[in-house]
Amino acid sequence: MKGLRTLIRLHRAKVDEMRSALSVLERRRDAIDSEIERMGAELNTERRFATTSIGAGIAFGPFAEVVRERQQAMAIAGASVDDEMVEAREHIAAAFRELKRYEITADHRAAALKREQVRREQKFQDEVGGTIFRRRGSP
Repeated sequence: MKGLRTLIRLHRAKVDEMRSALSVLERRRDAIDSEIERMGAELNTERRFATTSIGAGIAFGPFAEVVRERQQAMAIAGASVDDEMVEAREHIAAAFRELKRYEITADHRAAALKREQVRREQKFQDEVGGTIFRRRGSP
């Protein structure tokens, strides 16, 4: 039983570690989304500025192209992180199922030990009761 408890504790730590890794991926995805939004806002700001100045209007085209390329690169990186998150969730689910299997096994073993203890106590009380009955019943 002690070995099973150790195994459960190790698997809980493994699941927690995997969840931490997933949260790192989620934060990375949030950062990518924020960066894409920031670039879009910057592009809109520059677009408004370009309409007010001829020189800025000329430079806006190449600037917009670079920003769009960066946004596409960030979107590709985001898709890659999404794939990693899906894979991490699958691994967490598998590890959690395994952990639950060990916990259920431990619960079953504990219940079996409890039943055995109750059976022994009942057997002892039956023997004591039988002994008392024989002593009282004898003339």
